[in-house]
Amino acid sequence: MGQKIKYFVYALIPAIMLNIIQAFALVLVTVYSFMEQLSKTGLPSDDPMAVSSYVLAAMNGVMNNQRIEIVLSLYLMLALIVELIVGYFVFKQKSLKGNIKNINLQAVGGITLSIIGLGITTNFILNIVYEVFPNAMEKYNDMMQQLGIGDDFSMITIICAVIGAPIVEEICFRGFTLKLFEKSFNNFLVANICQALLFGIVHGNIIQGTYAFCIGMVLGYIRKRYDSIYASILGHLLFNFFGTVITTLVSGLGMGFSSIIAIFAGAAVFVLGMYLMRTKEKTSVSL
Repeated sequence: MGQKIKYFVYALIPAIMLNIIQAFALVLVTVYSFMEQLSKTGLPSDDPMAVSSYVLAAMNGVMNNQRIEIVLSLYLMLALIVELIVGYFVFKQKSLKGNIKNINLQAVGGITLSIIGLGITTNFILNIVYEVFPNAMEKYNDMMQQLGIGDDFSMITIICAVIGAPIVEEICFRGFTLKLFEKSFNNFLVANICQALLFGIVHGNIIQGTYAFCIGMVLGYIRKRYDSIYASILGHLLFNFFGTVITTLVSGLGMGFSSIIAIFAGAAVFVLGMYLMRTKEKTSVSL
């Protein structure tokens, strides 16, 4: 029992580590912005309230202009470096290894279809969430616009969201956390639910948390099915690409779809993708 509790606690550490690194990146860029502003204007007085107002102005400046891109880039680079160091010295790279030969053309097809189907389904499920939590959805949309993901693409943010985040988050959640939860529970299903739930919680809001839990469950299965972190990274990359670039482009074209039809169509594509992943390809073509 003691060992299981130990592994459960250890499973929480990677997610906590990511949040600390994210906060550290934000503080660094905020301090830089604050010092830059001081060098230009200086403090108007020695009044502590004036200092605090300058600090708040620097923080708002970071969150409301292109410096959020610097925060994201710095966070992802630092997180990846820390994860690789931890993976090498603590996990001896066992959680990061996987047989890439398991990812054949049928696997790629199955992963792609399941992710596209899940993306379609969750996108329209969010319409239902919007009806239940309209304020949460508005805050979520504002946050996406602030990050540069919306009508006007920020290429740096798109690269971070589509490439950087999948690599960092897969190493954390499907590389370290899932393995540790499996050691704690000795049951993959329970471990997968726990890591997906944690993945949803760390996103910090009901909108992202909803689809993060759904995709976390699927990515956990993909990681287990192909015994490869590369497979889940591919799935995560496709999901983020669909959710950021493709969805925005389609909505920009003004294409309207029935939510019910879209949910069923997405579910059908998802099931087909899962079927392809569950069956073995007769003629294996390894990547």
